[in-house]
Amino acid sequence: MSAEPPFALLVPVGPAASVIEPGSAVVAVMRDGGYDTRYEGGIHFGMEWTERVIHAAGRLATSYPTSARAFLSPGDVIVVGEVARDHDTGDWVVSRIDDADALREWRGGEETSEGASQEQRQRAAGIALSRGGGRAMSAYAAARACGSDAIAAVLAAR
Repeated sequence: MSAEPPFALLVPVGPAASVIEPGSAVVAVMRDGGYDTRYEGGIHFGMEWTERVIHAAGRLATSYPTSARAFLSPGDVIVVGEVARDHDTGDWVVSRIDDADALREWRGGEETSEGASQEQRQRAAGIALSRGGGRAMSAYAAARACGSDAIAAVLAAR
């Protein structure tokens, strides 16, 4: 996986907040004095926050053609954190939260955690095990035998 820069995690304010569905994951890069954004609100297909982050960041990272984009001025947003690739899972995740209150309000009272969710970590460990990697399988067995975190052991062994 190539190193990709982190993206800003934004909350729209003012008129911009009426254009983007509340609770959407909004990610951006600074370009030409404003924020080139991609977002995912899960309005057509309900999805968890972690999936919204993955979709929005993936669109931005690949310049995927989408109508879920906007160019917003700095006054139209609050930078509430950062989204980056998780080292263990390869997923886009919220890697840093700078304004938890604004993010919580944007998400309708929902809390946001930094890093990969337990489900994302389990999925990544399952993929490593299903590929039959001897190191991952040995790490899993050893962790289970001594009561350690098997998921962490598998991810570290990859």
